[in-house]
Amino acid sequence: MGRHLTPLEEQAESAVALSISDPDRARAVAHEVLAAAGDDADATAIAEHALGSAAAELGELHIAEAHLHRALELARKRDLKTLAAQTSVKLAGVLVLEGEADAALAELAEAAHGLDEVDAARVGVQRAMVVQRLGRWDDAVSEYRAAIPVLRRVGARVDEAKALVNRAILQTWRGDYAAAEADLRRAEALRVEVGEAIPAGIIHANLTFVAGRRGDVPAALAWSQLAEAELPPRGAATTLLDRCETLLSVRLVPEAKAAAEQAVAKLEKLGLALDLAEARVLLAQAQLLDGDVDGARRSATDARAEFVRQDRPGWASLAAYVDLLATWQDGAGINVDDVEPLVADLEGAGWTVPAMDTRLIGARSALEQGNTAEARRLLETAAPARRRGPADLRARAWHADALLRLAGGDGAGAERSLRAGMRVLEEHRATLGATELRVHAATRAEELAELGMRLALDSGRAARVFAWAERWRAGSLRWRPARPPADAGVAHDLAELRHVTAAIEQASLDGRPAAELAARQANLEDGIRARLRSVRPPAFAPSDRVPTLEALRAGLDGRVLVELVASEGRLYAVTVTARRSRLVELGDVGEVAGEVDALCFAYTRLARGSGTASSLETFASTSEFSARRLDELLLQPLADELADNPLVVVPTGALHRLPWAGLASCRGRPVSVVPSAALWLRASAPAAAAKGGGGVLLVAGPDLPHADGEMWDLAAIHPRAIVLAGAEATTARVSQALDGADLAHVAAHGDYRFDNPLFSSLHLHDGDLTVYDLELLSQAPRLFVLSACESGVHDVRPGDELMGLAAALFALGSTTLIASVVPVPDVATRPLMVEFHCRLAAGDTPASALAGAQAVMGRDLGTPATAGFVCMGV
Repeated sequence: MGRHLTPLEEQAESAVALSISDPDRARAVAHEVLAAAGDDADATAIAEHALGSAAAELGELHIAEAHLHRALELARKRDLKTLAAQTSVKLAGVLVLEGEADAALAELAEAAHGLDEVDAARVGVQRAMVVQRLGRWDDAVSEYRAAIPVLRRVGARVDEAKALVNRAILQTWRGDYAAAEADLRRAEALRVEVGEAIPAGIIHANLTFVAGRRGDVPAALAWSQLAEAELPPRGAATTLLDRCETLLSVRLVPEAKAAAEQAVAKLEKLGLALDLAEARVLLAQAQLLDGDVDGARRSATDARAEFVRQDRPGWASLAAYVDLLATWQDGAGINVDDVEPLVADLEGAGWTVPAMDTRLIGARSALEQGNTAEARRLLETAAPARRRGPADLRARAWHADALLRLAGGDGAGAERSLRAGMRVLEEHRATLGATELRVHAATRAEELAELGMRLALDSGRAARVFAWAERWRAGSLRWRPARPPADAGVAHDLAELRHVTAAIEQASLDGRPAAELAARQANLEDGIRARLRSVRPPAFAPSDRVPTLEALRAGLDGRVLVELVASEGRLYAVTVTARRSRLVELGDVGEVAGEVDALCFAYTRLARGSGTASSLETFASTSEFSARRLDELLLQPLADELADNPLVVVPTGALHRLPWAGLASCRGRPVSVVPSAALWLRASAPAAAAKGGGGVLLVAGPDLPHADGEMWDLAAIHPRAIVLAGAEATTARVSQALDGADLAHVAAHGDYRFDNPLFSSLHLHDGDLTVYDLELLSQAPRLFVLSACESGVHDVRPGDELMGLAAALFALGSTTLIASVVPVPDVATRPLMVEFHCRLAAGDTPASALAGAQAVMGRDLGTPATAGFVCMGV
């Protein structure tokens, strides 16, 4: 303070020091000072400053403003210039958070009079923060450049660290990620020196922001998890925004939307107008990706109005961009004349990717309206960014370059540009360790892939269509999942999750409430996901190249491959035989999907046997009609190619759920269903086929009437098998036995989780074996059989990316999975599996063994009873 302090003033100063790291304790100490101060105006002023600072940290902005005004009034009366400057700085920060930036700048201008160099530097840092929030970045840079060296020279470590943290945010907005991280690392080093005066959570929250903006998703999610646990309510709410932005970058839309909704609710409650407006923009983006166009428009409009009120034109332009995006997505017309001014505003504010998007939208609108000259002008300004910047920006620029080339009639050049954009995103996906991040990241390539596919289809050439289908398809399965840094931690959480899930089930049976257990389950699942998402994968290695048709022919060995492709509502097939390849248009995607749904529903009702005799007869008729219609749509147009050969089919969309054995053209025919031709070719290579020797594992789960008998029937066929049934079928023993087995057969109830496919599970004696458990295996069994109902169900995401048990097993090295995509009655499962294993033991391939068993059992039990099982893989 520049003078000797009394004991009471020293106590008040201690409250100021505590206000950031422990605001509740600071408040208590400050009230003790006020109670003892009496007429001591100096101690009262410092205590009021401490109360204002603590309230600001707790998000109580109006209370903070009142205390700081009182502190400032007393400090000025007593001519306490340093305290007045510090209070003005803190008050300006509160005014900014309330959306009163002009008032904050006026307060700082008043505070700057008559200060020494150090206090002037402190005011300069706060002024930099205010103009930074207003989007006046050059002014902010100048303020920091003048203030930080002063603070460093005099050893004002706390002030320097705070300035570096704020400047790191600015550097991140400007795209200088290295400088931003350097500032935060310096702040971290200062924090170690000065202790809790600089909370670790603030630095970690900003490292979240830098990593997310740079595209380092694992690092961003790891820092976010750490920061949220360290920060008070206001900081935790703003960290939610960084997490939302990171999740949106890899299209984890439901979780991003939930994070944005939580942030909006918390910031509304705290009255943080500045952060609230930013949260509304992020919420609008999440709503848009979730298909809620009206909600996105409302959120964007509210945010834009608030930004205009706060005099934040850069942020207002971002809200306008989201509104434009919603209009475009809704199919409404875009006024091309409005595009260039919005692009200028976005670029001026540093929003490079939104500016690129706006150009693309404007150019595509201009092309639709026949204004080729304007479209070309917009695309020419967008295309140069394709060689620099974050993956998102470069991929969009390659998209712009492709459109520009198309506008000039250069179809071949457009395709080269699209391939380049796909490579950028492929390399980015390779940096993501967790399976779900890789799967969701595929959606970012959707528009590139769709345009490439349209060009390929327009060419009419089967080879080009096949190449584009494979380029985007099931790419996440080309890497095995990354292991977490401490498997023991994940294993512990998975064990606890099994315990909690079992407790919930028991509570449900007992009629007891289970809300607390459900909350614990959600927390455990969040923790497991967060731990695995923060894992870094190995250094990038390009994934398998798209196989040539010649390479496929060499590996077919008498089989026929059919790759199914959907584009603009139509379904196509590329057929590959030993002699030729052919492109065939099959029909309407909607009709095919509708018949798949009808067939699956009818098979489900027939398997459960519920309803009257009349209703079951209706379902039998429905299944026959849908199976016949699907056969007509999908396979009869390909009859010349198929002949009597075994079939390898690469489905798309709803066809991943199709019980193929129910179609007349497939009865008795070996059918292998695979995620992509590349994965099938790799799995069917001699080296993969020779892999094995790990023995046979047979597992019977609980509460499945036929399971124990089925296992002992199969043990007679495989006399050296390990059999785990009853109390021996625990998650630990099953996991251990699965690792490296050649053949594993598990008869256990399964649970497919549509809300989070990676928590899909198999029910064992002591709890659930989840996909996350499977991802801890070193080597999954070569052949995996799941004989319980619907164990083959998985989620299909853009790019025909699979999430669920099947995807996990393929990524871990399994080459074949036998599982059911619809319920199969118990009366059929046991004899079907015995027949299958007999044929397998006699030397049949898995596809041939299954087809033969279904043909034999189908004659006795009817096709619907056995058709649900599918051979996935080779």
